[in-house]
Amino acid sequence: MENYNIYISSNYAYQFKKIVKPFNAFINNLKLSFNYSGVIINIDGVINDVELYSNYFDEYYCNKPFNIEIDNITLKQLFKNVKDGDIIYIEVKNDEPDNPYLIIKNNNKKKEVVIKLLINGDNSSKII
Repeated sequence: MENYNIYISSNYAYQFKKIVKPFNAFINNLKLSFNYSGVIINIDGVINDVELYSNYFDEYYCNKPFNIEIDNITLKQLFKNVKDGDIIYIEVKNDEPDNPYLIIKNNNKKKEVVIKLLINGDNSSKII
């Protein structure tokens, strides 16, 4: 993990989609604050300061606090691409600290979708 500032994986991507998708009409930004113990989620007054502890993830590594925003357009792309059986990754490499990525993989279907994310609202997210 020494090549990463943040490296997280979870095979609960589809379940997360099912929880958050009903609120999609109300969401402008999904804010994720990473720290050593987990991720704090804020969704435009819908969900405030919900912490998912690191032990809830299949893999969790964070060597410094970091904030990411996922805008509504990117969230819709995420919902479109996440299917049952997918694994979701969030990673920020040491040599690319300004380029966080959300990666959706399904090894059985040989699928990989890479989405570049926002850092503190600076740039627009896009699928690569």
